[in-house]
Amino acid sequence: MRKLLFVLTMAMMISCAGEPETFEELAKAGERSFIGGDYFKARGYLSGALELKPSDRQALYLLGLTYSRELMYDSAAFYLGRADILYPNDHEINLALYEAALNSGDFKAAREALRVLVVTGDPMGNHLEALAELSIQIEDISFAHYYYRQLLEREPDNPDRYVQVGNTAADLGSLSVAIEIVDSAIEKFGPNESFLANKGTYLAAQRKYPQAEQIFRSLLADDTTSAAHQLNLASVLAAQDTRAKRQEALKLFREVRATLGAHRLVDSTIQVLEAEFRESSD
Repeated sequence: MRKLLFVLTMAMMISCAGEPETFEELAKAGERSFIGGDYFKARGYLSGALELKPSDRQALYLLGLTYSRELMYDSAAFYLGRADILYPNDHEINLALYEAALNSGDFKAAREALRVLVVTGDPMGNHLEALAELSIQIEDISFAHYYYRQLLEREPDNPDRYVQVGNTAADLGSLSVAIEIVDSAIEKFGPNESFLANKGTYLAAQRKYPQAEQIFRSLLADDTTSAAHQLNLASVLAAQDTRAKRQEALKLFREVRATLGAHRLVDSTIQVLEAEFRESSD
């Protein structure tokens, strides 16, 4: 009987010694498992630790990292987001949160994490492009324009920056600024296709159709097979009152449809123009 009790007691002691129960034991076991790459066990231990201390910074951070290592980015962003709320402006937490939020598609949280990284010491220049692109993703065009402006100031010899600043200015309704930017790009780099196409689009948005037409005609003359140039020219021709230009627009729209196939906007415009010319011939 004594021997049986001794065996049972030893079994209970081994069981208790083998499985962590206190917060400190669970947290340490979770950290060891994380370092060892056993993320399944790490999740179990760290989750248990957080049940006992839901606001522990290290447990939240490590659990978030564990989920990231397992490519479970939604869960990672959840725990790292909790850590960020409880421990704001923590560089380490936000570095991990940026990766998790970006991979989970939460672009707003990713941008906020980048902003914290800048506030806590990272050079702004390291993150400008990502900040601009994330602002585009969440349709915050004002900040996208702001970041692209800074990129242009840093990279005046990068033609893409002029296009980005011009397009965001146009999206904000500052068409004159957009034209000014693209004109400076043309002056610096020459009249390449991208600059001219953008300028034509900006002029058309200003209802300066003859100027836009001139640009799109020159682009189409250089590339007679471009459906994009055909469509742009057709659009500015159709926006004018001259019958001859609207007839030319109809011809171009038909050519575009033959190239691209069915297209709702093109088809509806063709129907409107065809009806107009039928009525005028009656």
